[in-house]
Amino acid sequence: LPLPVGLGVTWVGLEWVAAHVPGVSYAWLNAGGSLAWWPWAADWISLGGAPLLTAWTVGVGLMVGDAASTRRSRTLVLASAAACLPVIAGTLTPKDRSLGTPRSVAAVQPGRPAPGEGATLFAWQEAISRAWEGRSPDLVVFPERFLAAAPDTGTSDHRLAAVLGAPVLFGAVDTLRSGDSPGGAGSGPSPVGEDAPGDGPGRVVVANAAFLVRPGASGRQVAHKRRLVPWLESGGVVPGRPGGAGYEPGRDAVVFDLGGWQVGVLICYDVAFSQVARELAGQGADALVVISNDDWLDPEKPARTTVAYWQHETLGRLRAAESGIPLVQVATTGRTFSVDSWGRRDMGLVGGPPPLESAVATLQVRTGARARRFPNLGRFLGLVGVLTLTLGAWPERVRAVRIRS
Repeated sequence: LPLPVGLGVTWVGLEWVAAHVPGVSYAWLNAGGSLAWWPWAADWISLGGAPLLTAWTVGVGLMVGDAASTRRSRTLVLASAAACLPVIAGTLTPKDRSLGTPRSVAAVQPGRPAPGEGATLFAWQEAISRAWEGRSPDLVVFPERFLAAAPDTGTSDHRLAAVLGAPVLFGAVDTLRSGDSPGGAGSGPSPVGEDAPGDGPGRVVVANAAFLVRPGASGRQVAHKRRLVPWLESGGVVPGRPGGAGYEPGRDAVVFDLGGWQVGVLICYDVAFSQVARELAGQGADALVVISNDDWLDPEKPARTTVAYWQHETLGRLRAAESGIPLVQVATTGRTFSVDSWGRRDMGLVGGPPPLESAVATLQVRTGARARRFPNLGRFLGLVGVLTLTLGAWPERVRAVRIRS
């Protein structure tokens, strides 16, 4: 392979490996991810997802560096073409802002760490009604772990859904026994990971969860966080052994049915992984909803707060652009926002509040406006990178053995 191509694909392989280490998988911002803020430069990633953007960024960077050091006109022309052609294609791609069905979202940003014991969803009913001037949004969203535990059936979440006439999605800790169905005891498989060795069925487990209630419905739809933050929510290198907060990961991608449209929920760190968003889009999600607490972001450290908020929004833009469906993020302290299926916030929609402000944001997305193309290539690019890395290292290893012998 040409060196720029080989290095770009190998870089993707290294990032893929880092994101798949059992127990300590890490997939924060990859090379080229910040281009998601400029859709005209990153639009084409819907063909191959963030891995394709990474390979392109690394390869072009190497070509530009080589051209600057050698001053070869041929290398300079190739570097310019590699850098400009995808950008030109993304700029010329039609992006009709009026396509799709508008969906309104009431996003609750408390502006402070989770309220803790005694907090209820219904306490926000007046603020939501005031922000929406008595109208009913298509969805109401509260952030990750907004409640310490899911309330009893028929209490504040069902009351709020009934009064507002809208589905309510919120984050809370789900406590159940291994083998129970999501949301409490019952039939069906456990939504969390397999039992750890030596632990029998029926043991109590906890999961970082998202719940959805619909007006007039007695039950809840439940999804569990699938990617746990290493050492904070799950630590160590032994698969299936929770550490930190003691959470266990969910196994399956769960799409919530809102009646007429569907959403896939990404709980905080889930948004860093292309695979999670890709599976939700593949199962028919019309939009992605990210819920996050982000209350670990210390407001007394402005630099840390600013960078972390920017990183989280960048990941949301990437997931929207590569999946081809819009995304809404609702976070305890911010940022709370919505982007379209190209990762844009500049669609004339009402934006979210500033970080650390307590508010109910009036957001909107348009569903059904763009084809989902990412699964066609993106799912294989990481594996191709690992294979390239292995094949590239193998001849050198064989030659070293022969020299020693």
